[in-house]
Amino acid sequence: MKRSTEPFRAGHLRPAFLAGALFATAMLANAAVTPPPLPPGSNLVKVEPGMTKAEQKREERAHHHKGHVKKDVSKDDSKDKDKDKGDKK
Repeated sequence: MKRSTEPFRAGHLRPAFLAGALFATAMLANAAVTPPPLPPGSNLVKVEPGMTKAEQKREERAHHHKGHVKKDVSKDDSKDKDKDKGDKK
């Protein structure tokens, strides 16, 4: 059997090409992703947790139920609802 004196044949290049492509893909996959830049003026804003006074007032107005002020929560009123229906003259 005669050995080929040709150093680069198509059969020899395919594994090297695939290894190189795999290596390049692995390097791209492991590259660090940088976050997007911050908007202009973001360093001037101080973020504080919680609601501001205006938001607290708005939340209180939005979720305030006037019927809960003098309600007796220790009494079960599920049966009292039937008494309100009918018998009104």
